[in-house]
Amino acid sequence: MDFTFGIFEFLFEYDRATYDWTYAPDSSDVSLSWEGTVSRMAPRFRANIREDRLWVEVEAEAMSYDLDDGLWDAYDTMEIDFRAWFSFAEDWGILMDARQMTYKDVPDSSDACSDESFFQPYLAVVYSPRRNIELRLGYGVNPLGYVDVPVEGRANGRERWRSDYLWNHSAADVLDAEQALVDARTIGLMAVISF
Repeated sequence: MDFTFGIFEFLFEYDRATYDWTYAPDSSDVSLSWEGTVSRMAPRFRANIREDRLWVEVEAEAMSYDLDDGLWDAYDTMEIDFRAWFSFAEDWGILMDARQMTYKDVPDSSDACSDESFFQPYLAVVYSPRRNIELRLGYGVNPLGYVDVPVEGRANGRERWRSDYLWNHSAADVLDAEQALVDARTIGLMAVISF
């Protein structure tokens, strides 16, 4: 559902997926099967206050995992992203992207269930002398990812960072990756040129 009224825009998505998996018997003649559902609710609100010079956006995503696979129990996540853009001079602007992630009853590496919250800010000064050129000096993990995607990037930069962390730290769990993302002290210089 998408609704626009003047400078305001509202978008709402709801998804529900049901899983029913059966694995073939292994060498011990034990077959594994599990079932479950995953629900997702995602509203987004945006206000274009001064056209391309000032806008704010709030996006939320609530996920509910109800899996019965012998490893995972039911748990919930809530992610809230606040983004803002302010163009303070010709060709110059400030971009802010703050993410709050909350886990409820999520299994961790110690086989316990935890409730944790994590906050990750990103702030960048952007110089764009032309529409197809952008230089960005930022602090924090860039929320955009540019690997194998269009030049504008996709909002999966933090997700890729967490995936890489889990790949490089096999004993870690998703909560460890979130904490490492909070602890990351990154200063990045990025240049994007599109043709």
